[in-house]
Amino acid sequence: MKKLSLFLVLLLFVSMVKAQDKIIMLNGDTISCKILSVGGERISYEQENTDGYAIGKSIEVAQVKEYVRTSQPIIFPMTATGISRSRSSKPKQPWSIGISSGVSHLPWLFDNMSSYKIPDYYKNAKTGFHVNVGTHYMISNFFGAGAEYSFFKSSYDGISQVIFDFRYPTYINSSESLEQYINYVGASVIFQQHIGKERKIQISETLSGGGLFYRAEEQATMFIPSYSGHLTPIYNQVTTNQLITGFTWAGKVGLSVDYKVLPYLSVGIGGNLFLTWLKEVDAEAKNSDGEHESVKDVELEKSLNLSRIDGSLIFRFHF
Repeated sequence: MKKLSLFLVLLLFVSMVKAQDKIIMLNGDTISCKILSVGGERISYEQENTDGYAIGKSIEVAQVKEYVRTSQPIIFPMTATGISRSRSSKPKQPWSIGISSGVSHLPWLFDNMSSYKIPDYYKNAKTGFHVNVGTHYMISNFFGAGAEYSFFKSSYDGISQVIFDFRYPTYINSSESLEQYINYVGASVIFQQHIGKERKIQISETLSGGGLFYRAEEQATMFIPSYSGHLTPIYNQVTTNQLITGFTWAGKVGLSVDYKVLPYLSVGIGGNLFLTWLKEVDAEAKNSDGEHESVKDVELEKSLNLSRIDGSLIFRFHF
């Protein structure tokens, strides 16, 4: 009996010595080895080469799905099996700040005003540039929440003919210019997926809702004829400045793909779609003759469609 017990103990000892640890990667590959140590960033292990010599290696914890360590006690919290642990879903760099800029287009601006005679140069206001900033805290590797801000600007200038006297009729030229500004602030959620063994390629989808602030500054200059008993008219220059402001609610969806060039920085491209309509505005007008007029909460006959599409170059910082 004693010999049998001794034999079983020796057999168990030999099996423990020959037992190999396993590291299972995110891509499904398995590394048979002897795990030497497990740290917060890397797992150190050794493998025998064809000559029977042990070679020391290490791998990032971020690339590991789970590991089995039979040669030594488990350092990390064990799963129900008692021999493996899953990679933590809590990100190491939970904060993500994205800054993007590029070209924007308002494809439906003025489209519902076809009954009005709108000069062609008004279409220049449909295209402009934007700067977007988004800050998110990643609750998990997949999901985060935060806030977004967006600034957009476009403009136009040109000359149109305005009827001056309906009796003849008489037309005069009007030189017009406009600066259009749109500011958006809203709450946001982000969804992220990582591609590749090193998880350097990141796909992000965002959903956001918030308030949109509209501002349009327009200036028109006309030379108005005045006869006043003269055979030859005298032209007086009249300049009118007009300010239009308004507030409405907006929604935004975004999609981007970026590549991690540094541990704290990724660069990529993306696009956004804003959906919003402006129905009510405030207006104020002043001219060089000293005339002044303002109105509040004017309901437009047809809503101004400020929905737009963004194309962006993105810089995303992780910390």
